[in-house]
Amino acid sequence: MAHPGRPATKLQITDAERAELHARLRVRKAPEDEKLRMRIVLGCADGESGTMIAQRLGTTVQTVSKWRRRYRAYRLAGLTDARALAARAVWATSRFSSLWTRFARASLTTPRTGACAR
Repeated sequence: MAHPGRPATKLQITDAERAELHARLRVRKAPEDEKLRMRIVLGCADGESGTMIAQRLGTTVQTVSKWRRRYRAYRLAGLTDARALAARAVWATSRFSSLWTRFARASLTTPRTGACAR
C-alpha cells in the first residue's frame, strides 16, 4: 500500500480575493511568474494537493509550498517577488537622483532672466 503523504491543506480565501486573482490572471501583460503564483493559490483554495498543483503547473512541490505560506501570511501582497520590488525601488531612486542632479546643474549654469534676475 502506497503512503498517501500529508493531506492537502485547503487555503481559505474570500470571494473578493478569488475575484481579484482571476482578474489579475486575465491581464495579458502580467508577469508569468506572478500568474504562476496566482494559479498555485487558486489550486490550494480549491483543495488540490501540493503534488497535484506542482504536476499540473510544471513546478516543484517546494514552490507550491512557498507560495501557499506566503499567501497565508501576506495575502495578495505576498504574491509579489520582494527582490523584484527592491530592484524597481533602486532603479527609481537612482533615476530620480540623476534627474535631480541634472536639474540642479542646469539651474546653476543657466543665466536668470526676467523678474527673478539679479
